[in-house]
Amino acid sequence: MISPLFAHENEHKHKHKHHKKRHDRNEIERELRDLSSQTSNSDASWRIIKPELDKFNDTDPTIVTAVLLELAITRGDQIHDKLNNYHEDSRNDELKSKYLSCSKNYNDAVRNLNLAKNNLESENYEDIPIQIVDTQQELEGCRGDFCEGSFDPGHIGDRINEFEVYVDIVKVSVDRPLLTNSKVCWHIIEPELSQFKDTDPDSITDVLLDLAISRANEIHDELNGYHEDSKNDELKGKYLSGEFGEGLFDPGHIGNRVNEFDLYVSIVKVSVDRLRDWDSREDID
Repeated sequence: MISPLFAHENEHKHKHKHHKKRHDRNEIERELRDLSSQTSNSDASWRIIKPELDKFNDTDPTIVTAVLLELAITRGDQIHDKLNNYHEDSRNDELKSKYLSCSKNYNDAVRNLNLAKNNLESENYEDIPIQIVDTQQELEGCRGDFCEGSFDPGHIGDRINEFEVYVDIVKVSVDRPLLTNSKVCWHIIEPELSQFKDTDPDSITDVLLDLAISRANEIHDELNGYHEDSKNDELKGKYLSGEFGEGLFDPGHIGNRVNEFDLYVSIVKVSVDRLRDWDSREDID
């Protein structure tokens, strides 16, 4: 059975088959521009992606992330090689030590990205965000050796800033809905298929909003119930404010409810983005 989220897309592709190639390239560029806009430095991100557009042949989140990981790994290897060369050539002992330390950071950063790539290929998605965070931490370690104002004849600080953009692009792609959580999202939608009466994007989004609102109300009621019943003052305060980070005492498993509701919101966001995309396509046609 086709998910109602994708049924309208198939119908649209069939209807405009003779425009498929033009639409595909336009769609890929729009998707990548949108991804760039969600990074912390959208202009720098787009400058990295734009020359590599030919490497992207699909808007599937997994395929996009795989290409972005490959780009980041390639650039990381290049910077790692530069650091090794600087270390060998430098006559300054302090700089040699910094280049060596930073080279180790980059070695570990690239290793983490390769692990993420392997996990992506094997569909072991849940570990990928951890590996991206580990990569960012390695960059911070290198930044400590070449902080602003320090002697840096090889402009390693600039390379750190540059590679940080590559990693940020990958992180945004990994964090996007329906990459790490596509199967879980479908588990939310599938039991509710009878509520979808139409493939119209507006109708689909309305139903998804209703589902998200309904689940939010249920979780809200749960929190109020836990707050009233708890004998632990600290927990009562957390139930009232909703503060349950990873590793904290959480007998009500509120952290799981937070993650679950994030998926509802992600599904709604994807539907809204698709609605906007279809509207823009109709304007083009």
